[in-house]
Amino acid sequence: MRRTILIQLVSFLSFLSFSGAINLDASSDDSTRSAANAIAKDLMSFYNESASNSPPGVFDKKYSWWKSGAAWDTMIDYWYLTDDAQYNSVVQKALKDQAGAAGDFMNPSLVALESNSDQATWGLAALSAAERSFPEPEDSPSPSWVTLAQTVLEQQASRWDASTCSGGLHWQISPLNLGYTYKNSLANGLHFELAARLAAFTGNQTHVEWANAAYWWAWNIGLINQSTYSVYDGADSLLACKNIVPVQWSAPAGAFLYGSATMYSMTKSDLWHNRVIGHLNAINSTFFYPPGHSTNEPVLFEASCEPENVCTGDQSVYKNTLARSMAWTASLMEETADMIHTLLGSTATAVAAGCTGGDTGSICGKSWLLGRWDGTIGFDQELTALSVVQARLVEAKRPLVTANETAEGAGTAGNSEEAEGKIGGSGKMYLSWSAVGVGLVAVIFTVYL
Repeated sequence: MRRTILIQLVSFLSFLSFSGAINLDASSDDSTRSAANAIAKDLMSFYNESASNSPPGVFDKKYSWWKSGAAWDTMIDYWYLTDDAQYNSVVQKALKDQAGAAGDFMNPSLVALESNSDQATWGLAALSAAERSFPEPEDSPSPSWVTLAQTVLEQQASRWDASTCSGGLHWQISPLNLGYTYKNSLANGLHFELAARLAAFTGNQTHVEWANAAYWWAWNIGLINQSTYSVYDGADSLLACKNIVPVQWSAPAGAFLYGSATMYSMTKSDLWHNRVIGHLNAINSTFFYPPGHSTNEPVLFEASCEPENVCTGDQSVYKNTLARSMAWTASLMEETADMIHTLLGSTATAVAAGCTGGDTGSICGKSWLLGRWDGTIGFDQELTALSVVQARLVEAKRPLVTANETAEGAGTAGNSEEAEGKIGGSGKMYLSWSAVGVGLVAVIFTVYL
């Protein structure tokens, strides 16, 4: 018997989309806070579920350790941007527990495997807490947030290896680890960002010098393309760093952008101005406007793996770093704000359209290119979604805490050549925080019984 069944998905999508969906009007602060609240709840559910079988401060052992640091950094932003303090005690305990007795984020259970980029991610989370005046735990005798960040920077400075490639940090900390000889842009970019932000926060000239040294090293060795400002993956020190791997990832691109914007905010120099513009242009052309995307709106994607759906767990979270870096860059350099708000605004719309899954009807997907939930569920998805959705709220917040308005000497060390760059590249962009509409679909299946 042949029977044609018309399955109207109105009621199905009403359950998935309207009962708990992320209905975002990104032009509204209240709507954005509500959406961020829903995503933060889903993100924190992964920590609550795994707390019994993971060390305090770690979401789950199956996730790379650094991603928990990125999550707490994002949750500090969540508190700062939404004024929702319900998770603060959890975040405080997580950071203090993972800092360890030495206050250096050298996790004893992972010390043989820990990378410089892992440690820097946790150090940056502590620095975010200091910059945003995140409350210290009342019963904690351990070092302050800024001291934790400074300890990480000082340790990493001691690992700077000028015996190969004229400097730079190795990817791995232990010489026994596979990948130790690789000097990559993620470890060195996060180190640069940490030094720059500490320089702005403390006014410490040593931090300024480290930021300058880290950037110039990456520039001179070729990790930063001197024409396009593209940031490349890394190079092997056994080959004198002559074999630059030209793969591009969004996280190191974001680190060099945010660090450069921080240095510009201190110096107002043409050198750092041009670096910010150059990095932003490269990010716009590489990580937005994906090939084959169904709309003309820019959406953030991981260019080196997402189109082929081959991103690893770590690579799936890199967009979190870039989104946060862009949002805070816009607050530091007004000239970039229109472009960044446009890019992140249309991405937020795409993110919300994909947060309609799971039992709650608000679970977010991994890819934001489909205009719908992609069927995936996970910690990575919620972490990256939250960073994009709450980014708009940065506009309305007060500037971050800094020790001084300027840092004497920043941006003057090393080569004095200034690079050029202009915002826009392919054309004029317009700020567009548009609302998300959820479409209803009717599907016809022909069933043979």
